[in-house]
Amino acid sequence: MHLSTLIKGSSVFDFSSQVDESSVATLRQWLMKQCQAGTKKVVIMLSTVGGNAYEAFGAYDTIQALAASGMEIRIVATGRCMSAGTLIITAVEQKFRHATPNARLLTHCVGITTDDQRIECPVSSNPELARAVQDYTGMPIVEACALQDRLIELLVAGTHLSREEVFVLLRKESYFWPDKALEYGLIGSILDPNDVAPSSKKRPWYKWRR
Repeated sequence: MHLSTLIKGSSVFDFSSQVDESSVATLRQWLMKQCQAGTKKVVIMLSTVGGNAYEAFGAYDTIQALAASGMEIRIVATGRCMSAGTLIITAVEQKFRHATPNARLLTHCVGITTDDQRIECPVSSNPELARAVQDYTGMPIVEACALQDRLIELLVAGTHLSREEVFVLLRKESYFWPDKALEYGLIGSILDPNDVAPSSKKRPWYKWRR
């Protein structure tokens, strides 16, 4: 499918920012307005480096709720769809998830970022580190691990991967192209730049002759 075909007749939202309280609130407000206006089809162009896990879960729940109400929501991963972005894209049915050919995707563990390092969950086996992180961030390690458990559950439900396969994927920073995302079941199709929309195809010169 060509992008122009995908967005035809749809309202489009460009989500090109970090996943945080502000960006997710903007997305939520836009989706609510579309719902109130009776819009039937929307497309979210998603390009993000990731961000806050809580806000990602909030975006996921909002998109799922509106999709369940009958709104057709499609998400297109483009540029970079990383970390929290790979969760958000699974909020819709697989057939409504797409990626542009050169999109770059990334999955990894839920982590806590301090000034000088990112600490991946779980670290509960190291009590000293756990206490240091909790003192610095105010977030207990058990909470970070709870977030990761829920992330794993949602990725298992939204892909072709088993819990064990998702766990292996999250153990390190896993970068991949759309063909691998398609194999995982993270997306349903890769948009084809050569599949020109019918309305934009030029008629052969001889068809114009009388």
